[in-house]
Amino acid sequence: MTKFSFVIPTKDDTKDLVELLNSIKKQKHKNYEVIIVDASKDGSIKNIAKKYNANFIKEIPRISPSNARNIGWKKAKGEWIVFIDADHFLPQNFLTKSESSIKKTEKICIEPNQIPIINTFIQKVVACEVQASHFFHKSTFPSIVKKSSLKKVKGWDPELGFGDDRDFEHRLKRVGKIEISDDVKTYFKPVNEIRGLVRQARWYGKTMRFFFKKYPSVGTVFNLLIYSSVIPFLIFSLISPIFYWLFIACLFFIIYQTVIMFIIVRDLHVIFIPVIKMIRSSVEIVYILRYFLVPVKFKGRG
Repeated sequence: MTKFSFVIPTKDDTKDLVELLNSIKKQKHKNYEVIIVDASKDGSIKNIAKKYNANFIKEIPRISPSNARNIGWKKAKGEWIVFIDADHFLPQNFLTKSESSIKKTEKICIEPNQIPIINTFIQKVVACEVQASHFFHKSTFPSIVKKSSLKKVKGWDPELGFGDDRDFEHRLKRVGKIEISDDVKTYFKPVNEIRGLVRQARWYGKTMRFFFKKYPSVGTVFNLLIYSSVIPFLIFSLISPIFYWLFIACLFFIIYQTVIMFIIVRDLHVIFIPVIKMIRSSVEIVYILRYFLVPVKFKGRG
């Protein structure tokens, strides 16, 4: 029986995918299969899959990465499913360490330790943000999940983009325990340019309403409003003093959060996190309002 099945959702990720597949090929543990579920419009990913002897599935219609993961794990032969994105890559002992963790525990899910690969200033800032957020809430992605448990929770919610990992973790905890492993490591590349941040925020903005419908989160909404409002409040403060005091209130909250993040991360790059959050939140709020004012049925990624 196949021990591990890698499930990789892709969409135009040719360069990153090759790096990930090369790292999988170098694994010391060889009892695995690779399943690529692709939403690209051309055939480049299919050619890469063929070169690396990976199973290739076309996601039709193109809905979401979560939908692609569901297609993948349902076709998988492995006892354990490794959910991972193309922008990650693995050390040679990833599967060996994963198997050791599985043998030592009765957990249904192993969460690897994510290590950022930093090449640009923006990546360093985003990595600090991820590190600070994981102090309060560890992401369940990438994850190594027992297939029998996936059947119980019916996999991922295909409508979710924003918060898909939180929802997945929430439902997994109903059927078993999750282990956060320091021994099992993955490497990932944070967003490295403003354009990538905007693209990510646009996708989150399109799908946030589905997450909030399922999990009304006051804290998430509050943060979104604070960071998206601070610049408009500053501009409108020229018209009315009310907006000036609203700007000051937002500014104090942002400074408070930044100090907390610095205490956690101990890196001066955190002072630039508010700028990243303002950009992301502003784009997200635009797309939330767009889909709120003009309700449309979920059509997936374009």
